[in-house]
This record gives sequence, C-alpha cells and structure tokens, in this order.
Amino acid sequence: MDLSDARQRILKLLSVVPVDLVHMETFGSDETRPADYSLEQVRSSDLFIGVYAERYGAIDPHTGKSITELEYREASRMLGEGRLSGLLVYLLDPKAEWRVDQIDRDPGHIAALAALKNELKSKHTITYFKNAEELSLRVLGDVLRKIGIGYGAAFKLRKALAEPVSRPAQPLGMEHYTERDARWFRGREDDIASICELVERNSEILLIGDSGIGKTSLVQAGVFPALRKRNWSVASCRPLDSPDESIPVALWHQLMEGTPPDQSIHTILNLVAEAHGDKQLLVVVDQLEDIIPQLGTAKTSNLLTALTQIYTAPPANLHLLLCYRGDAEPKVGNYWQKVTGSASGLPRYYLGPLGREAARTDDSVDEIVSDTEAESERSVGVQIYPPFLQMVAETLAKATEEPGTALSSSVYRSLGKARQIIGRYLLNQLALLGSRSKESQAVMISLAAQAFSEDERRNFKRHKRPDLRSRGLPGRPVKPPLGSRRRRWQVGDCARLLGPESYRGLNSSRGL
Repeated sequence: MDLSDARQRILKLLSVVPVDLVHMETFGSDETRPADYSLEQVRSSDLFIGVYAERYGAIDPHTGKSITELEYREASRMLGEGRLSGLLVYLLDPKAEWRVDQIDRDPGHIAALAALKNELKSKHTITYFKNAEELSLRVLGDVLRKIGIGYGAAFKLRKALAEPVSRPAQPLGMEHYTERDARWFRGREDDIASICELVERNSEILLIGDSGIGKTSLVQAGVFPALRKRNWSVASCRPLDSPDESIPVALWHQLMEGTPPDQSIHTILNLVAEAHGDKQLLVVVDQLEDIIPQLGTAKTSNLLTALTQIYTAPPANLHLLLCYRGDAEPKVGNYWQKVTGSASGLPRYYLGPLGREAARTDDSVDEIVSDTEAESERSVGVQIYPPFLQMVAETLAKATEEPGTALSSSVYRSLGKARQIIGRYLLNQLALLGSRSKESQAVMISLAAQAFSEDERRNFKRHKRPDLRSRGLPGRPVKPPLGSRRRRWQVGDCARLLGPESYRGLNSSRGL
C-alpha cells in the first residue's frame, strides 16, 4: 500500500473494530532486515488486507521483489495452509484519477506491478476503488463481514428517546415549532403528506420557501413525527460557516453513540446509514443558505461533493432533505444540475404561506386573523405570513397573563390591532441587533412597510417617494435583503405608526 492518506483513513475507521491492527506505522526501528520483519508481522496476523495502486514498492535486494509482493505471497501461502482467516485485495480502478508523483516510472517496476495485479485478479475476488475515502469504507465493510459483526455492533445507534414531552399550548413567538410542539402544529397537513411522499421516493429533495414561511417548523413538528410513526430515524443539522465540522458532529450526536470519528461528510452519512441497517433514515440539512458566502471555496466543496456522491450511489435507506430560502435559489440553484448531471436538478417542494382556514381556530379570532392577513398581504405579499401571526399571538398571550384576564376583542383593539402590534414587535427587535446592520435593515424594511399608506405605496410603484422631510421627519433609503422583490423603502414615517417616543428610539438605533 503506497498512500499515507488511504492508510490513515482505513486505520481511523478500523479503530472502532475490536481487533489489534498491524500496519507499517507501528513497526518502529528494529535490527531485523526489513523484508524479514514485514513477513514476520504477516505471520502473526489473522486477516491480510492488500491495497495496490500505481507503485510496486521498495525492493528487497535478496529476492529482487518488492516487499509488498513478498507480503502478499506469504499471506497467500498462509491462506492455503488454513492459517489465515481472510485475504482481502483492493486494486486502483484503471479509470481513476491519480497523482503523477504517485505513479511508478521505472519500466521494470511497472512490468512487475502489472504481473502482480494480473495474478491477484486471477486468484482472488478483488474490489476496485477510485479514491481513499471509497477505499476506507469498502475495507471497513469487508473487515466487519469477515470477523462476523455488523455496522450496528461497531457503531452503536443512539437509543431512541421517549416521545418528547409536549410543551403547554402557548404561542412560541418567533421560535420555530419542534417535535415537542407537534400536537399543537396545524394547518400543514397536506404539505406534510406531500413531503413525506417525496422523501420516500427520492434520495435527495429540496424544500424551498420564503424566509419565515415555516420550513423548519414544518420539518420538525410535522414531517419528523409523521416519519417516526413509520419507524424512521430522523436528524437535522445546519451547515453554518464550516459544513465539514458542523454537519458530521451534529449528525453523529443525534444518531450514534460515542465520539464522532474524524471523517468527511460523505463517510459519516454512509456510516450512519449502514449502522441503521434496513431502517429508513432522513437527514435534513436546514438553512442551506448558510453556505452562500462560502460557495466556490474549499469550505463548501466537500458538502457539494458528498451530495453528488450520495445522489450517484445512494445507500438504500438514506434520504436527504435540503431546506433553504427562496431568495437563495439564484445562488445555489445551479449546483443541483451539477449534483445530478441533469438540467432538471433535484426534486423540489415549494412551501407556500398559510391559508386563512389554517390560521383560523374559531369565530372569536376572526378579527385577528383578518387583520393579520391584511398586514401579510400588504407587507409581504402573501395570504398569511407565519411570523406576523406569531408576533400577534405572543403579544396577546403576554397581555392576558394575569389571572382572570381573558382574551377579548377589547384587549386586542386596545393594543392597536395587528398593525401596531407587529410594528412594535419589530421595533423591539432592534434592541437585540446592535450594530448588526444587515439584520437591522431587514427589520426596517418590514417596519417601514407597515407605516406607509396605500397612496404612498402607489407612489413608490410610480417611483415617487413621499416628501417625508417636509413633515419634519428624516428619511434614509434602506436596501432590501438578498433577492427581495420589494423596492427601496424610506424609513421615517414610522412616527405616525409608533408615536414620537418610539420614533426617537428608532431613529437613534444603529443600523438605521
């Protein structure tokens, strides 16, 4: 074997197997002739693994053969005598790309290596490999088979937790729903059924929707419980700014026992899939837009390579669901053609807003739903924007916390109804943002959208900005977030909505 990277990968994976590993890194210094020492190590072994790429190996001066070939011949002799339980042979695929500096140039060595490979192919069932990662996975699987244990014994599944204890029925504010909230999650039944059907039929699918539309809540409070009822395992992760580190660790801690092995995303996905045996597994990569700043760099290449490898040769029980905002599609959409090698890309599901009937619970909240619907259509252009509904619900819940205080139309109206509730809620978020101007701008766009009248909106569409300064109110342009179709708004007319005191606090906020 002539590749240190391949050896290290194999050794890391085999370290979880209850066996003693004998390899050249453990040989150390010894007075014995190199060939004799290597052959002695072969004789002390029960299983021989031979990996042959494009180098013949170091030559033993006494025999004129490489030590690599001598090791194989000793193992072959032991196998014939019944003193070796297995002899596993792996050859580099002739079509594999290989570094030039790792290819033998000596004509004699080339001829000897070719003869050895021909002999190996004639005497053994061999496995071809194209890279070190593929090789390590194949070796691990064959070793586990030879010693009579499966992936589930070498890599132990994390014990399934009892059904999550439900939280009390209360508004979650801007938190997303989790499995603990599944019994309170409603209005997305058709979406849940459609996504589960897509997941079952495909190894990889996309879930796309506007920011705040409820993708994470749908997955965790809807899809996950539905699949668990069918005896699936599920896990969710985010790429963050370093997918190579965050994804393997997150998946391992959710699905497996012990310390995560230092392996690539692709290897980890294969390991957890193999450990699950016949049990179906859904892995969700949420908020994939995290990778946009790193697209085209080494930080995202392994993730995209893993997605390509899984699509090309998917484990039978592994399914991936990739979620991201609709405004990220121009940045990441073209990668799915590269992953699949086709113009159609990956199967996708577009998540729309909640409908009025999904948000409505009974007649007493008709007014709230109607007002929230009006603000959603005015500001975001959708029927019901879930974050607006959550803002109103959380505010009303806090306003009725005192014992004996019940939700009523008068309480709702005293708070200024949906429009002012949403405006104040957004304003309060600025205190948490500080100098994070990009986030502040996104909040200000929504806040300004609440403040303008219908006449002023029409003026914006005609490229006429209202004369805010003539009213004694300063106004500054704010850019919309990535991919937004909204025109540039001016902030300053919020005093009419929030009152002078709130406006002064708003105007002094950093990021405005």
